[in-house]
Amino acid sequence: MNNCTYFVILLLLFLGIAVHNMYRLNRARKDALNRLHHLVTRNLAGELLTSEELTELTDLSKTFEQIKNKFI
Repeated sequence: MNNCTYFVILLLLFLGIAVHNMYRLNRARKDALNRLHHLVTRNLAGELLTSEELTELTDLSKTFEQIKNKFI
């Protein structure tokens, strides 16, 4: 085997390590986002608006003061 073969093998090894690390970091990021989503939804479940309240916010016939007084 000549030097070119060793260089290609070394290049493939580094490429394999890079692909493996990208997969591992992507999986860790997804796990962290899922954990964050779980914490946010668990802690804010009572404070978030329901779908009926969100549709009331889109009603253009009511003034902002009427809507604000209802949600306070």
